[in-house]
Amino acid sequence: METLTFDSVATNNTEAVEEMTKRMMIAGYDELYFVSWQLEKVSTRIKRYQGFLRAHVTLTVPI
Repeated sequence: METLTFDSVATNNTEAVEEMTKRMMIAGYDELYFVSWQLEKVSTRIKRYQGFLRAHVTLTVPI
């Protein structure tokens, strides 16, 4: 069988949203909201939400 090779670009949704959220909190934004369709069964939405939560935990900011 022939081997196929593809170029691709991928993001780390959890780390990207965590980093963005942390930067916004450090910059003084104090009311951040996570707005999304239902999280169920959509891995990218779940990972982004996890990043949002991790930023709050890391910086000990209540949600």
